[in-house]
Amino acid sequence: MKSICIIITAFLTPLFLGAQEDTVSDSTYTSGRAFLDIIPEIEIGFPIGDFQNKMDRQTILGKGIAVFYRLKNQPVDIGLRYGDFAYDNVKRNFRDSIDGANLVQKTKNKIWILYGAMRYEPIVDLPIQPYIEGSIGMNRFYTKTFTKVSNLVLSNEDNDNRFDEATLNSDWGLSYGAAIGFKLVLEKTYQTALDVQMGYRSSDVGTFYVKKDLPTAQAEPLDNYFERRGALSTLSFKIGISVLGFTE
Repeated sequence: MKSICIIITAFLTPLFLGAQEDTVSDSTYTSGRAFLDIIPEIEIGFPIGDFQNKMDRQTILGKGIAVFYRLKNQPVDIGLRYGDFAYDNVKRNFRDSIDGANLVQKTKNKIWILYGAMRYEPIVDLPIQPYIEGSIGMNRFYTKTFTKVSNLVLSNEDNDNRFDEATLNSDWGLSYGAAIGFKLVLEKTYQTALDVQMGYRSSDVGTFYVKKDLPTAQAEPLDNYFERRGALSTLSFKIGISVLGFTE
């Protein structure tokens, strides 16, 4: 983690030193920022080190959203980030032994991430706005299962037909990260930009499950998984659309 932070700092320092100004007058690109920045995004996580060995995956895919508030007269944003990864899900189709109904049992593995974040954006008169970001918060290794009638069409009066719902694992831990990124202005009139970010994330050690290589899904949900313990250590690539990120 220390070496990654040193590399990020060394990469950005010349840019920040050259961009330290309180205001930029008659600027084409930095004529203002909306006070609120909302960023729906997708993320690719690349497990590294011990976590990669125990997760036994090269990538994990997720989605998320970030909401930032711009401090007045300062190139600093503070906000929240939420992420949701899904991996190693198991689906089992079977027939009810009593009434013969076709049922499906689904078990889902997820990693939830909720961060408080601070982002520094140097003032530059460019169509690309670079930034550096630090974050700290909580992550959750989460496994749940449920059963429902397969291919059942519900009426407006019916609720979700799930039953036998259970939480098989829920392990929270402290998590932190650092990232560099940039915003590419798409349309100033509609105040949108492409947000691209690369970063590092780590956490406390937690319990999670990894799917076994079995020919058929087992009736007991946890029989389909190995239990593992490890720290969430990943490199990440995020891409999203920043809405209300820029003003006229």
